[in-house]
Amino acid sequence: MAGFYYFIEGLKETPSGVLPADVVELHRLQSLSDCLSIPAQLVVSTAKGPSGRSGHVLYPKPANGSQPRFYSYNPDGQTWIPRGDKLWIGWDSINPPTPEELIRRKPAGGMMLTDEFDRKWCIPVVRSPIDRGSLPLDYTFDPDGSVVKRIKPIHERIWDLSGRAHEYLMQVGAVPQDKIESEFPESWVIQTAVEFLGINYRVGIHEAAAFVEMGQTVLDTDLAMYIFRAVTDFAKVEEATDFLKKKEQIRQEGFLQDSQKLSLGSEENTTDTDPPVANS
Repeated sequence: MAGFYYFIEGLKETPSGVLPADVVELHRLQSLSDCLSIPAQLVVSTAKGPSGRSGHVLYPKPANGSQPRFYSYNPDGQTWIPRGDKLWIGWDSINPPTPEELIRRKPAGGMMLTDEFDRKWCIPVVRSPIDRGSLPLDYTFDPDGSVVKRIKPIHERIWDLSGRAHEYLMQVGAVPQDKIESEFPESWVIQTAVEFLGINYRVGIHEAAAFVEMGQTVLDTDLAMYIFRAVTDFAKVEEATDFLKKKEQIRQEGFLQDSQKLSLGSEENTTDTDPPVANS
């Protein structure tokens, strides 16, 4: 089995042994953020790739230790699609990537979701009304010696996005769809679901598009909603005694004012919108 391959036209060797951050940003390859070390985690080989021009093929070694049929460019055994200026993404034509090949080196525990092709994806709980988040936290101490826990800096963006996901789910079914879409466009929902999927997997916009091209779509409307619910532990939110009261309040406000003015960060909201800072 094998993960994805990446061809970058004109990419030069890096003496540092690490894929440069500017290359990652330019080509939107955040999916490789946990496997940038060359050659320990990332196999880099020169080739005249699918564009017919010289460059380098990148192959991230699967964290599960599986071995691919090819480590470099092999047009007879691989399928490639263009993904913007000088970037192509490819996969083994007879052994397409699975979640097992795409799992990150240090995944977090979470809820198992199944897509329409019966593949299972583990989605971490980022925030929960009962404080059972599954992302690792940093610990420090206040001057009195009490333990203080904080979200890791690497996950601050995910924490913020999970707050917006909670706001979105609270509005669904409570306010008119056009008001929801004015604040949470469909493109934002799907792109955010991809980011959540990327917490535990080497999956981003390029990989999601590749799955569609190989006829094995991962992200559809249903899975995106299940991902949002898992990240926010929304089943527990719905079990809260004041859930229906909050939904009714949002419904009334939604018909009276623009959804941009809605605020779910008031004192009445039991779901914290700030990173966890708790004494114990």
